[in-house]
Amino acid sequence: MKYFLSLLVSALVMAGLGPAPSAWAQDVSTEAAVPRFVPAAERLPVGTLVRVPGEPEFQAPWRVGEYLEYELRMSPLGRVARATFSVQAGEAVQGVPTVRFHSRVRGRVLLAPVEKDNLSWVDPRTMVSLRYESQAREFTFRKHDRVDIRPAEGVWVEEFSGDTGPLPSAWPVDQLALLYYARGLPLNVGDSIRITRYFRVYENPVEIRVLRREEVEVPAGTFPALVVEIHFAPRRRFEDGGTTTLYLSDDPRRLLLRMETPVPIFGTVDMRLTGFGRPVGG
Repeated sequence: MKYFLSLLVSALVMAGLGPAPSAWAQDVSTEAAVPRFVPAAERLPVGTLVRVPGEPEFQAPWRVGEYLEYELRMSPLGRVARATFSVQAGEAVQGVPTVRFHSRVRGRVLLAPVEKDNLSWVDPRTMVSLRYESQAREFTFRKHDRVDIRPAEGVWVEEFSGDTGPLPSAWPVDQLALLYYARGLPLNVGDSIRITRYFRVYENPVEIRVLRREEVEVPAGTFPALVVEIHFAPRRRFEDGGTTTLYLSDDPRRLLLRMETPVPIFGTVDMRLTGFGRPVGG
């Protein structure tokens, strides 16, 4: 039972992924090019341009205040959970002003509660992750992880266990931030983009493949969409790697409309956009 729930929650967290570019966009490939950070209350960090060596140029389509709601279904169980994904103004981390991504899942599977929160603190000028936190409750199981990602030192440190390891890149990204990063890449049908930024060295590379365009119907409406696969290296999800399919709105917002994630033995978790809302209680 615990193994099943662990697999399910792992699948549920892989989502996330937003409005048009602003005049704030700049090339931040060098420190000298980084613009003055403007607090979210004054100006939204939308349209930031990031150039990572060896990767396509990123342009942020999301903004602080984005709040998306989803339902999650799993055959043959039907609806098992609801989820929200939000972009919030974050506090300074390692002296750097941040944007915070937050994914939240709440549901029940076979009468057992499933709760999962993922939080990612990111420098919006560079899309570099600085902190990642995960909290899960599955039946009687509890888990809380918090990782400090330190690009200046080239290491990551798990706060509670003390585990540490080298970073594979000067531009590290965690699993939640990766989904927001994927939304801002120049995605054209037929493209295959290889990314080696995931902060745990042995879980690289991640490959993003743009398969096709199609019309997608979800509870929130019908949208033209880009169908994108994200393939993870072995040991990231399952022993032979794993592939998640994203349906992103084919417009400047690149909203995550639908996500399909396989769960071994038990089928596929299907997450679909139900609407746009506003946070309750912050």
